Amino acid sequence: MSSQHEITTLIRSFCELTGVGICFYDTEQFFRYNRTGEREYMGHYCDFCRFVRSLPGGRVACDKSDHVEATELARAYGKPFFHRCHMGLCELVVPVLRQGRMQGMVFLGQCRIEGEDASADITEGARERGGDAAHFLELYGALPCIKREHLMAMGDLFDLYFSRIGGEASF
Repeated sequence: MSSQHEITTLIRSFCELTGVGICFYDTEQFFRYNRTGEREYMGHYCDFCRFVRSLPGGRVACDKSDHVEATELARAYGKPFFHRCHMGLCELVVPVLRQGRMQGMVFLGQCRIEGEDASADITEGARERGGDAAHFLELYGALPCIKREHLMAMGDLFDLYFSRIGGEASF
């Protein structure tokens, strides 16, 4: 079985079990996932994120948040960390390392974090993007709710998997 197929199976299984959105950015093309992986797992495709990207400046802000800010932090930290996107959603970012160099990142999130309320950030983000705050809050409320500890446990498993297929453990 190819690593691309394994990665897709792993992500799909976690998404199905938890309802949490997960995506893999193969930043250095080490796994060749960007060429042969499933598109829905190469980016943030929940209804909330799709709506943000549909608004003026939304795609640019999302790309900056993920492809610039989170990538810089992943390279600097070299270990999993929680990151809040420009709209206030919290995700666990798991850098995938090989010989000390970052090869990619797994984003675990696109969900609500139990005990945390991002409504104020989301309302502010909606105002900045020119979107309807009530609609954003409705989309936010529809996201699955998960404990931070559960995201960390999922991150542990992704880290172990990627260290097995060619990376090294970052936890």
